[in-house]
Amino acid sequence: MSDDASPAKGLSKEAWGAITAITVAVISGAVTLAVHLWQPSKGASSPAPGASSGSASVNADAIAGRWAGTAAGSDGHAFTVEAEIAPGCTPAARCGIISVSNLPCFGALYLYTIAGDDYEFRVDDFTKSSAKACTSGAGEHFRRLPDGTLQYTTNYGPRGVLTKR
Repeated sequence: MSDDASPAKGLSKEAWGAITAITVAVISGAVTLAVHLWQPSKGASSPAPGASSGSASVNADAIAGRWAGTAAGSDGHAFTVEAEIAPGCTPAARCGIISVSNLPCFGALYLYTIAGDDYEFRVDDFTKSSAKACTSGAGEHFRRLPDGTLQYTTNYGPRGVLTKR
């Protein structure tokens, strides 16, 4: 019997090579996933208005507050939208709530990306009473307008203007 096959020696060189390759693959996958989740779109690299590129974090302070207004879908049907966005809201954080009257949907807002003055949120964690009518995911956009109102648009059609409460 050769020395390489001796049980007292532990794992062979080939086994250690395989373990190392698997470990590197797992770490690379975890890093890739973490980077993708932290910065879900290439547009997220633009700082928010008023944010510096130094050590200050990028947040949604420019649109923080309680907002309400009317939006309409492509069919022209109007409905009420209410949103509350907490100060200090950063990407990937749960930082507010949204209510849409036409379905009705009541859920949590998570900041998805900031691209210039456009703040995109993901909606999730719907209340039990609205969970069946609502679809979670990104696509709720808010943009502060010069008159102090908040433009509300979605990736799926509805748009409107909200005022601060």
